[in-house]
Amino acid sequence: MVDIHSHILPFVDDGAEDFDDFIQMADVAVRSGVEIIVSTPHSNQKGRFENYESHALKNVYEEAERILDFYDIPLTILRGMEIYLQDSRWMDKIVDGKLIPLNNTKNYLVEFPFHEYPDRMEKQIVRMLSLKKVPVIAHPERYFCIQDDPEIIRYFMDMGCYIQINKGSVFDSFGRNAGRTARYLLDANLVSCIGSDAHSPHVRTTKMSHIREYLETTYSHEKMRALLDENPRKILGL
Repeated sequence: MVDIHSHILPFVDDGAEDFDDFIQMADVAVRSGVEIIVSTPHSNQKGRFENYESHALKNVYEEAERILDFYDIPLTILRGMEIYLQDSRWMDKIVDGKLIPLNNTKNYLVEFPFHEYPDRMEKQIVRMLSLKKVPVIAHPERYFCIQDDPEIIRYFMDMGCYIQINKGSVFDSFGRNAGRTARYLLDANLVSCIGSDAHSPHVRTTKMSHIREYLETTYSHEKMRALLDENPRKILGL
């Protein structure tokens, strides 16, 4: 499996607190069948988690790679960011390379305020597409407007977006409304991939085996492969 959304990188946001957490999260991922994971620290959150591209951020990632190699953990870690979109100032930061895509592709993992309106989301999507970049919308099932009308996602997909839901949402971990919306999107084939959005070794973990089992049981082996392996690899340019 391939997990394109995680907060496994330590010291940078509200995810892994240290390299001990990182090692545990990596081990959980591998034991559950994950081969590739993308570190997507929160970024562009002014005054909280800005995490613009820097030598310091690269150094943490490179140390994470060294630790995986030292402990012989068979997990490939790739780079990305979960970019907070609220105003248009992020556009210059993408052009300047301060906000980075998933694995050096043209695909950017993005999130919106949970209370955002659909027309404002659309404006940000249009702005990103104008840069010849592709939004990968993180956990839309958690946004209130999508919970009110999940078919909005069909319009965003038709615009060219990828859609990533959280594995925990499917099991109501983020509330019944998010769970109902996630399952609606799955039923309607409005999901490109499923990510862990993991934040720790104990809560919101990197374990993906239960969502794999759910997809195979509820839908099919083919759908499971598409959402957990084939589509993520395509998004990552692999």
